[in-house]
Amino acid sequence: MKQRRLRCAAALLLFLVFAALPCRAASGQERSAFADTGLLTRLDESAEEILMRAHNQDIGAMLSAMIGYRQGIGGFPLRQAAAAMWGVAVARFNLPSVCAFTVLASVDKDDLKEDETGEYIAACDYALRGRYAPLFKQAGLFDAERACAEIAGRERRTPARQAEYDNGLVRLRYMQAETQKIMALAGRLVHSPMTEKDEAAYARGDFGDPDIFVFYAATTRDPETEEPDWNGERLLRLISSQREGGEAQSELRFAARSALMARLAADAGQSSALIRRAHAGEPEAERVMGLNYLTGSQGFPVDANLQNVWIRHSAMHGDVRSMELRAVDLFAGDYPKSAWIWAKLVCEFGDENAVSRAGRIVAELEKLLTPAEFEAREKRLKELLKQISPHARCAESDNSVEEP
Repeated sequence: MKQRRLRCAAALLLFLVFAALPCRAASGQERSAFADTGLLTRLDESAEEILMRAHNQDIGAMLSAMIGYRQGIGGFPLRQAAAAMWGVAVARFNLPSVCAFTVLASVDKDDLKEDETGEYIAACDYALRGRYAPLFKQAGLFDAERACAEIAGRERRTPARQAEYDNGLVRLRYMQAETQKIMALAGRLVHSPMTEKDEAAYARGDFGDPDIFVFYAATTRDPETEEPDWNGERLLRLISSQREGGEAQSELRFAARSALMARLAADAGQSSALIRRAHAGEPEAERVMGLNYLTGSQGFPVDANLQNVWIRHSAMHGDVRSMELRAVDLFAGDYPKSAWIWAKLVCEFGDENAVSRAGRIVAELEKLLTPAEFEAREKRLKELLKQISPHARCAESDNSVEEP
């Protein structure tokens, strides 16, 4: 589907956050590092419980997971890639104050170029008036006001900087207007069938991501100003109201069905145990985490980015099945050459059957790799072998693998 709405920055790889000191709740249980945000269900809510709420599109929990993985606090392991991908996930809601907050949290002020300050000061205008910036500041996790003051201190008032600031505000205002339209449209379609005008808008991509659209259909509150009151019965009404019609109505019903079934299928006990094991670094649990993000099992959202993060972690912890999953995923994707390293790792650690399958991938890709690409991948392979196991056998490339 074509996306015509503005998208929030997805490259959220660094977060300027400050470690919070753990303390004890009145009950004697350890108080969560996120307790002072007011975004938890309990003062001692665990990382697993926060993550399960993030899976259910709780924006505050998604931001907490982002910062938790970035800092390794509140029961979250230090996982920079997972932090970045939760920033990407929350950006999909296209809420300007939320997007601005995550962008500010990602900027490295020491590397900020002078010609970028105008755009970031525009982001400050939205982030500081949103509901999340003050909550994370009071918890000592990220002070957006301080970040904005430091950025503003570098600002030189020039016509070019003013133009960047003005353009940044225009983009954020447009994002806000478009998202408000989608919220209103979602609320209307819960009770009314699509019109021909609606169908044309859907075909243009004006509804945005279907799963985000049905999130707005299931709520009546603006997430930028208050906690959304997600209600599955609204999705049942949406399904009923779009019973008649063509492809657009069918896709909307499917999205509503998937969202509702994912919540109904969630097993808090199983999910919590799995997440706890994966956070502890158990390779098999990390692999299952990744596969759940692939299939949407156990109440996990379908998210290719998080799938890759967890399967890669499992592979780096020595899980051969995850190595092969990475190889197959990349081999079938748009960048098949990237599969070579993972297939070679399978050849290093796998059993006979796995090695046979991986060998076919290696043989085909070595016909496509240029000498420079081949050399770079061999170097990276040796680095990964040392990281996976200090005793790994560093096999050189074998061009004699039989052609598939």
